[in-house]
Amino acid sequence: MPLPSLAVVLRTHDFVVHSHRLKPKRDVSLVAAALALAAELAGDRPEDEPAALLFALSLHGLALSDGWEVVPWLLARNHARKLGLVLRCDEDEEVALMRLRLNVAQKRSSFEEVRAWVAAHLHRSP
Repeated sequence: MPLPSLAVVLRTHDFVVHSHRLKPKRDVSLVAAALALAAELAGDRPEDEPAALLFALSLHGLALSDGWEVVPWLLARNHARKLGLVLRCDEDEEVALMRLRLNVAQKRSSFEEVRAWVAAHLHRSP
């Protein structure tokens, strides 16, 4: 299944910032670069696509400005659902996920770490 298009990411960003009353700033060229990186990281492994999206959009967080916290997670979860999977993060693991994403943004965590976290939290859809 193809990754979300640039238009889908931008619409998701616009929806999130509007509904959360955040600043609508975004960098389209950085979003496009993040999507290209996600495609490269996932390669021909659909099961890696949610992790690749989460990693690449977290790494290029400035592209989404105030939407950085919500948009990558929302897109990764939605993409997992399209693959027939459920990506879950229980309340007690939210801090660990945020730390991981911050480490990605600061280039202290790798795609492999994000892929391992996502793989541990992916489940087959009932």
